[in-house]
Amino acid sequence: MNQPPSVSIIIPVYNEIQTVELLLRTVAEESKGFRAEVIVVESNSTDGTRQVVERECKRLGFGVILQDEPLGKGAAVRAGISASTGDILIIQDADLEYSPSDYHILLKALEPAHIGAVLGSRHKGSLPLRNMHGETFNTLYTNLGHRVLSFLFNVLYGTDFRDQFTMWKVFKRDVLPSLEFESNRFDFDQELLARLIRTGTTIIEIPISYHSRGYKSGKKIRPVLDGVLAIVAIFKFRFR
Repeated sequence: MNQPPSVSIIIPVYNEIQTVELLLRTVAEESKGFRAEVIVVESNSTDGTRQVVERECKRLGFGVILQDEPLGKGAAVRAGISASTGDILIIQDADLEYSPSDYHILLKALEPAHIGAVLGSRHKGSLPLRNMHGETFNTLYTNLGHRVLSFLFNVLYGTDFRDQFTMWKVFKRDVLPSLEFESNRFDFDQELLARLIRTGTTIIEIPISYHSRGYKSGKKIRPVLDGVLAIVAIFKFRFR
């Protein structure tokens, strides 16, 4: 009798003292229903996060990689992927914008043999993608940037995705001939999706729960720098 596929959950963590303990405990609870391998990559936080990660990973039996310095989310994810062994990979942010309670619907959507990857779409009808309470300008600015980048991506790749930049990307290991990536910051997400598309992977989007946080609450993406890097990555991985 064939065993169900194993799932590697990669969690990059940097300066998330407000949420990391609850996140790790929630991951432990929500992953009980499948064969899970959890790998936390801690990037030498300065706010006490590392101590919490070490304690909780030991208690919960999670794997942990302790980096000497913060090299970016993409670099942390790459380290976690290199250490992973699962048939399916899930990348989980540590800030609780994305809920581990959605694991079951993401994995269910990935069950058909022809589906290689699932994107968890944050769009809910006509509502704005993000609502950073008390940060009106940042809300408008980041939502506009998302629309522009999404349009550019769809034009260049011939796709019709609504949320290419979601952090919920779940994919089967065997859809990519190589898991050697090169992006170090948030442009990792564009690299991963571009490579999935160019290998002919069937990708679907499904709605997920999403609770956006603002910069006052610790959001780390930088609209100008990461916006420019996203554009570079969109072109680079399309035409290279």
